[in-house]
Amino acid sequence: MTDHDDTVLAEKFRTLYAHLCRERILPSMPVTEDASPAQMATALRQALCSAYPTTRLKRTMKSIHYANAFADTALKECAFTLDDVEQYLRKH
Repeated sequence: MTDHDDTVLAEKFRTLYAHLCRERILPSMPVTEDASPAQMATALRQALCSAYPTTRLKRTMKSIHYANAFADTALKECAFTLDDVEQYLRKH
């Protein structure tokens, strides 16, 4: 992933965080401005886990996950993390 890609992805995360806070899904933005996209994805998953502790996630099989085609390890981990985030948002 290029630096430009990181910047664009980080901006998309900040937009998502702002939306979730406006909609009162999350109480506040759980990351700092200089966090990487991978750190933002992890912080978002942790914030949703704290906000909705009784939610049970269905684990996806990583061996057949679409992200396995990604060469970038950080991007691959972000995709796995965002799958968890998607489940929280779908259920709440």
